[in-house]
Amino acid sequence: DVFKELKRDRTVTKSVLLDIFQKMGSEVSASSTKRELLDRLVDRNRSLETFNAKSRAMKGRSAA
Repeated sequence: DVFKELKRDRTVTKSVLLDIFQKMGSEVSASSTKRELLDRLVDRNRSLETFNAKSRAMKGRSAA
């Protein structure tokens, strides 16, 4: 799993993760820990995967 690898990778520092969130346009606290940032990244990825799966299931049709 990619996120497990990121947790173990010593080159992926807190500042690297803060930079990723900044590039994604997400507000995060600079006082967040590396683990908290990785958890937020996992949650964000899961949300995007769910959104994409629902979009594929709807095949572009409106729910209304």
